[in-house]
Amino acid sequence: MDFVVVLGERCLPIEVKAEGRGRPLLPRSLRSFLDAYRPPTALLVHPGLTHHERVGETSIEWLPPIDLAERVGEVFAGFAPGE
Repeated sequence: MDFVVVLGERCLPIEVKAEGRGRPLLPRSLRSFLDAYRPPTALLVHPGLTHHERVGETSIEWLPPIDLAERVGEVFAGFAPGE
């Protein structure tokens, strides 16, 4: 797990992979985090792939680095701390 963005009670785990070939495997640390906290969304930043997958209750989104800031904003849009 590389980063966790927290706003109020919500969290968004972010894993970053520099390798641009093929679909990366979910690291054990990310899987453990998903099992423990069950966030609705997790992001996997990857230079060569856009992909969606569901692991348990979490939607995993692979996206290029250029889309990261916009996607983080979308995940937390309309959310006020304390909700």
